[in-house]
Amino acid sequence: DMHDENACSQAPAGAPPKWTLWSDQETTDVYGRYARLHTRLIPYLYAAAKEAADTGVPIMRHPILMHPAEPDALSVEFDYYFGPSLYVAPVVRRGATTRDVWLPPGRWVDWWTLDSLDGGGHVTRDAPLDTIPLFLRSGGIVAMLDPSIETLAQESNPSVVGPSDVADVLDVRAAIDADTASGQATLVDGTSLAVSLGAGDVALPGAVSVAGSEAELSSCTSCGLIEPLSGGATRVRISTDLQPAVTLAAGSLALEHHSPNPVRIRWDVVVLAP
Repeated sequence: DMHDENACSQAPAGAPPKWTLWSDQETTDVYGRYARLHTRLIPYLYAAAKEAADTGVPIMRHPILMHPAEPDALSVEFDYYFGPSLYVAPVVRRGATTRDVWLPPGRWVDWWTLDSLDGGGHVTRDAPLDTIPLFLRSGGIVAMLDPSIETLAQESNPSVVGPSDVADVLDVRAAIDADTASGQATLVDGTSLAVSLGAGDVALPGAVSVAGSEAELSSCTSCGLIEPLSGGATRVRISTDLQPAVTLAAGSLALEHHSPNPVRIRWDVVVLAP
């Protein structure tokens, strides 16, 4: 829930006005950044909400729920899984610009920097005022709406981007390593997404052209880009055709989606080094 209160209960006489989201442009901009991300995450969050309704496993999950055999998980106070694939370490100390985080076992990717991280121990991450430490687990798949989305309400105003305007495209971020080997996710509309990694190098499929720019990558079909990352990891981005089902063999990396309706998937996958 993203919520703004406009007053403090029982504020003493003469107290200055409460700082709100609208008190200065920097605060408003940072709030807007995370509000847009929250909106884009709706396909992922809706699936997590359905899982909560079906099984009782909440969207926000203390790590001890996921790792009951890990003694360090019990001492975690503020960090939590956000659905099955994301891990959040909010900054709660005034003035702090770094954050010590116990990462659960497994391999992880920093959501913002794409740095590769080993779990099962503590890591320290930079946490400037406008950045919440956020991590994507290896084997995790996060489906998002197009960045242009403005509202989740059904609308007919041509100047407002709503769900029906972006229904034919999904941005899908994932991470994978050789030990994890595979990951799957199913959305509420029945769309299934899968990623798997075998032996060997990654490569663009023969029918997929090399994108010449970021703009082309976001708008094309059957184009992609492979880039090296720090720590020996590789970033693979491929935009598929508008089809209800597409299976791609990107060298050792396999990407697959099945959907009730034609959809273009913009895959963004970090392949972690052994």
